[in-house]
Amino acid sequence: MFEPNDANTWVTAKSMIVNFLTEKWKQGALAGSSPEDAFDVQIGLGTLQQQMQKS
Repeated sequence: MFEPNDANTWVTAKSMIVNFLTEKWKQGALAGSSPEDAFDVQIGLGTLQQQMQKS
């Protein structure tokens, strides 16, 4: 079953991805002095479209 493409799903997905990447950062897999320096997770309406238009 699929989840609806809405704000609740985006928040859940972002939280899961941030937690995963934070663990990878703690293990030394990502460079940066903090998780904020190491990665940025952007999920939501228009995010992908805005990035594709910039390319």
